[in-house]
Amino acid sequence: MRVDDKYARFAIAALFLLGGIYAFLVRGESWPWTLEQISLGPHHSQIAHARLEAAFLEDEYDEALIQGLSEDIIAMTPLSPAPYEALLLLEIEREEVRDEMVATLARATLAREARSLSARLFIIDQATFQGDWDTVFDEFSTISRLWPTEAGALMEMLYESLDDEAWIPVFRTYLQTETPWVERFVQGVPVDQIGVEVAIELHQPFEDLHATLLRKLNQSFGLEAVHEAWSALQPAEAEKAKFGLVAPDFAPSTALQPFNWTIDDSYAEYDRNSGLYITYRGSGRPVFAAQLIFLEPGQHRLMSQLSEKPSDPPGDVVWNIRCVEDGRDLVDVSLFDPAFESDAILFDFEVPEDCAYQRLALLGFPGRFTRRFNVSIGSIGIEQLGKTP
Repeated sequence: MRVDDKYARFAIAALFLLGGIYAFLVRGESWPWTLEQISLGPHHSQIAHARLEAAFLEDEYDEALIQGLSEDIIAMTPLSPAPYEALLLLEIEREEVRDEMVATLARATLAREARSLSARLFIIDQATFQGDWDTVFDEFSTISRLWPTEAGALMEMLYESLDDEAWIPVFRTYLQTETPWVERFVQGVPVDQIGVEVAIELHQPFEDLHATLLRKLNQSFGLEAVHEAWSALQPAEAEKAKFGLVAPDFAPSTALQPFNWTIDDSYAEYDRNSGLYITYRGSGRPVFAAQLIFLEPGQHRLMSQLSEKPSDPPGDVVWNIRCVEDGRDLVDVSLFDPAFESDAILFDFEVPEDCAYQRLALLGFPGRFTRRFNVSIGSIGIEQLGKTP
């Protein structure tokens, strides 16, 4: 009789288990077991997790089924993050999202699994909508550390929300840290959304981003903004360029472009003994060296000293100063002009009021024949003779 009772209990348990699996896997009904019935076997939670994952893979999944599965898994294994993530996904997709419920489910997920990317993304999304930038950047810092490859895409999403200037004071606290993502974030911030002053402030700690910032400011705001940023980022270099000219002896300088020499190394190079050393065959129209300058309106004098000059050059080498705004030539003087009896070149010119920025360039012009020749320019200087009244 005892044997019969034993087999009877076993048969009932087996039927109950099979019935539950049938109802769950075939009919799609909610998991039938309660906490007291978990002792029937150790694999019920695993099956429920698998079914929950499969439910999300369906093209049109059953929300009620996922809700029931999630609640049953929470009852069976309350420490598992999966059902909380599932409910979180359902909550986000509601027509009227309940923010408090989202926050609760996200916190519940993270309490069970700190590496839940979906929960952290939902927290960032909600915090961005609410303007809670402390939470946004705190979570973004965590994501950048745990999932570096995901941080880039998330940055692009955050940039679209930066029209609210409330994020700027919060982000300032991160500028003092050495967190890698901070520099990456600054590098991608759209400068046209944050303005010149904020852009300068955010880029100030990152010297390797300064040149990129000037290019972006030029595209979005023009040369005046570029000049402002350069003066703020490199005040010592800007102070040296009192008459708008950097490195009059052509020596290497740390000044940023475009306020520094751009030298075409296929024709010219710096020589510490002779200045700018040029090799030219009298063919083509090269720009040997150029930089952006900012002379004030009024009378000026260009002064250039040659260290070496050919006797019969087949081409011409010319100092040219042109208004950036409209391309007007202010200076166009040849180094080989016979009017200059010595190796010193002096040329007076006037800068009009509507010419705030100028391009100083040393240009080559071809002659009637080609032959290699060399020119050495020791220095170039510009002196202001008088201001426009």
